Amino acid sequence: MKKIVIAMLVVFSVALVAFAATSPEKVNLAEQWGLDTKKPAVEFPHAFHQTKNECIECHMTAEGGALKSIKTGKEFNPKALVASGDIKKGKTKNPAHDEFCWECHKAKKVPKGKSCSTCHK
Repeated sequence: MKKIVIAMLVVFSVALVAFAATSPEKVNLAEQWGLDTKKPAVEFPHAFHQTKNECIECHMTAEGGALKSIKTGKEFNPKALVASGDIKKGKTKNPAHDEFCWECHKAKKVPKGKSCSTCHK
């Protein structure tokens, strides 16, 4: 029985490392979303967030992929929001902040989680 448990842990660990290796360490959100920015683009520290959160907290599935609104739980499509003008250069009040970033930072009690300089560096 002990050998089975150890074998399962080894398999799980290898699978976890392999899955994590396919995720980017950082994501330039302006480039990813097709957004022209006024402030420095957010270099989203994906690897850091993976150490603090489960994938399903930000993505529609545990495998990653499509994002979800932290506020509503529905799919969050930033490229479409940029295309529609809901997310645009110099506009602080936008769905990226309100439904995604700030909503999570508020729930997780991130120090200065709504301060521009926390993410726009």
